Amino acid sequence: MTIEKLWRDVLVSADIPKPIVSLDELDEVISLMIHSRVDMQVFIGNLFALFSQGIPSINPFNEETPMPTSQSIIHFVNLLKRPINVPMWMLAAFPDVIDWITQSQRALEKEAGSQDTTDDILRLYGIEPELEEAATEEVVLNQQGQIKVKYYRHLLDCMKKRLVGKGAMYSGQTD
Repeated sequence: MTIEKLWRDVLVSADIPKPIVSLDELDEVISLMIHSRVDMQVFIGNLFALFSQGIPSINPFNEETPMPTSQSIIHFVNLLKRPINVPMWMLAAFPDVIDWITQSQRALEKEAGSQDTTDDILRLYGIEPELEEAATEEVVLNQQGQIKVKYYRHLLDCMKKRLVGKGAMYSGQTD
């Protein structure tokens, strides 16, 4: 079985209570997971932590220990602390990146005026606010009203450049 098939099975599993990936973006999400070398067991552990709001899940590979999770998933197990419209797959695969962008947005909001803040945040996602056609909802959002995968890919690349610039290693998960 290929890694692509494994990811497809995980992302559209009948065991998941509700869809976590828009089917029109499934191939792009799989490509991003593979490219970023997301640990599938940690992803599944994070996903179940999100769905169960932090209650540890049984590890089917070793019933004596809970499923592995990344440290930063704890920021999002409470529904009230999750960023609005961030897809579940993104939270489960890259909670550290979502935590970073959330903190960056807060810092930008404190430092700048509202339009400057919005423009800076759009640029982190690879959206040029000066180009009106590039910043419309139809261009940026998918059918579920969430930011499209290609913009999350750009956000991941931005974070990777910042981490590599600081001498850190990066392979998708930073926890």
